[in-house]
Amino acid sequence: QVKYSDYTEIPEFEEEMNKIEAEINAQLDELTAWEQALTNEITVKSTELEEINAYLDSYKQMLSSNIQEDFNFGLNS
Repeated sequence: QVKYSDYTEIPEFEEEMNKIEAEINAQLDELTAWEQALTNEITVKSTELEEINAYLDSYKQMLSSNIQEDFNFGLNS
């Protein structure tokens, strides 16, 4: 039986390291794609939320104006 003083002397070492590195790089690519998809979703949802808030603000303003007009109409009747 051969005793290796350095694990890098094992014949399959380089091949195994390349396999592991390829697996890690593949996982990293998947995580990067997932992160980008989440970032895109956050951007879309933030835009939708801004649109909803703008709609609510305009709706509140319209209701406030209508209430004021109704009140003023009642005073002038």
